[in-house]
Amino acid sequence: MLKYRVISGIALVTLFGLIVAWESIVSSILLAFVGVVFLSISLLELADITKALGAEIYKGLSIGAGITLIIAVFVSSRTPETALERCTLAEVLIVYSLVVATLLCGFAESDFRTGALRVMATLGGYLFVSWMLVFALKIYFFFNSPEHRSGPYLFFFMAMVAKSADIGGYFAGRLTNQVVGRTHKLVPRLSPKKSWEGFAGSVGLSIVTACMLVAATGDRMILNGHPAITYLTGSITAVALTILGLIGDLSISLLKRGSGKKDAGVVIPGFGGLLDVLDSLIVASPFFYLLLCVLD
Repeated sequence: MLKYRVISGIALVTLFGLIVAWESIVSSILLAFVGVVFLSISLLELADITKALGAEIYKGLSIGAGITLIIAVFVSSRTPETALERCTLAEVLIVYSLVVATLLCGFAESDFRTGALRVMATLGGYLFVSWMLVFALKIYFFFNSPEHRSGPYLFFFMAMVAKSADIGGYFAGRLTNQVVGRTHKLVPRLSPKKSWEGFAGSVGLSIVTACMLVAATGDRMILNGHPAITYLTGSITAVALTILGLIGDLSISLLKRGSGKKDAGVVIPGFGGLLDVLDSLIVASPFFYLLLCVLD
C-alpha cells in the first residue's frame, strides 16, 4: 500500500510540476484537459456513492455542466482584462441551465420520491464537486499579468501544501502508533485512523512545505507588484489549508461511510478513487481563491 502511495504521489506531483513550469499555451490546454478527465471521474465516483445511498445523480447533466464550466474558465482566461466578468456570466448561465434541466428530468420520473432525490443529488453533487474544485483552475488561470505569470505557482503552492498535510498526518500517525502503541482519535465515528498526533504532523509538514515553496518560488507568486505569499502569511495559510483539507477529507469519509464503501474508487493505486486524492482540495480551493482575491 505504501509503495503504491509513493509511486502515485510522485507521478501526480511530476505531472502538475511540469504543467506549472512549462510556460506555454500547451500547458494551459493540458491542465484544462486533465481537469476535465479528473472532474468527470470524480463525478462518476460520486454518482456511485449517491446511488448506494438511494439517490442516483443524472450523470450526463452533472458531467456536462462540470466540463462546460472548465471550458468557460479556460476560454475566459484568454482575455485577462475581462476574464472574471466573462467567467461569472458563464457560471450563472451554466448553473441556471443545470437547475432547469435537472428539474425537468425530475418531473419526468414516475416516482416522486425518486425524482426529488435525484434532483437534489445532482445539484448537490455539482455544487460540492464541480463548483468547488474548479476554483483550483481559476487560481491557475486568473491570477496572471503581462509582467508576472503567478497563477500556476499559486496553484502549485496550494496543491502541494494541502497534500503535504495529508502526508504529514499519515506518517505522524503511523510513527506514533509504532513508538507509543496508540494514538488519540480525532473523529473516530467518521475516520477511525485519524488522530490528533496525525493532525499535528499535518500542520507541521504543511508549514515546512509552505516555507520551502516561498523560498523556491516566492518571487514568482506576485500580485500587484508585491509577493503574494511570505513566510508568515504562507505559514498561516498552511494551517488554514490543513484544517479545510481535513474538513474535505472528512466530508468524503461521511459519504463513503453512509454508502458502505471503503474507497471512492480504484483509479489511483494506493489511494483509491480520485475523490480520495482530491478531497482536501474540494474545501481548500475556494478559500485560497478568495484569499488571493483579497490580496489582489
